[in-house]
Amino acid sequence: MLARAEQASQAKSEFLANMSHEIRTPINSILGITQVMRRGDVSPGQAGQLARIHTAAEHLLGVISDILDLSKIEAGKMTLGTSDFTVGEILERVLSLVSRDAGAKGLELKVDSDPLPERLLGDGVRVTQALLNCLWRWPSPASKPSRCPPRRPTT
Repeated sequence: MLARAEQASQAKSEFLANMSHEIRTPINSILGITQVMRRGDVSPGQAGQLARIHTAAEHLLGVISDILDLSKIEAGKMTLGTSDFTVGEILERVLSLVSRDAGAKGLELKVDSDPLPERLLGDGVRVTQALLNCLWRWPSPASKPSRCPPRRPTT
């Protein structure tokens, strides 16, 4: 029974590694194309749209890395990154990814970063993911204002 579980785990790891490569290649193409297009003669509106595409593709690469980290978590080998990052850059990235959806829901997003330090040391990818998860779960415009929607209780 243990041998079958180990085989299944190995097969899953190989699948994730192969899929990661298959997904990363087109995403890297999207990143390259948007960079080239942004250097060209584009309107401010187009530049903004290209910037959102670029930011979303970068985030997707991070999510793919997170998926690959599942095997690390299962093996007890997951480590958080420790790098210096700017809080403002993280907040700008997050807002650029969710602002259109928020507007479609009739929501207005406001950021109060005054109590936060300008720079932090930690895992910026995980901070970005946590903020995105928080904002994408925002239920509706009828919800009362909050800094982040509370987690739904699990039973």
